[in-house]
Amino acid sequence: MPTYGISDPKVPAGHVNLPEVEELRARTLALGPNAGAAERGTILALLGSIERAEILIQRIDAERKSVNRQSVLARASARKETRPHALSDLGLSPVPAE
Repeated sequence: MPTYGISDPKVPAGHVNLPEVEELRARTLALGPNAGAAERGTILALLGSIERAEILIQRIDAERKSVNRQSVLARASARKETRPHALSDLGLSPVPAE
């Protein structure tokens, strides 16, 4: 890959390093004239989508791990017990407005 005059270019912060994706990207770029520009561009776009999906998966996983699930379930259970009864439990039935 061209360095554009930057010695030892670094990957941006927050970049997900997936060895399989990096290998496929390198192989795609190495195809050169053996594959059309549209085909290479499509493959590179798909690889970028894979990386973005992996970033989202990691964010969701981190958020799930940051929540105390037992506490949330306990609060939901307590709220369910204190919730007012339905109208039908009180002998009332809703009547449509005229």
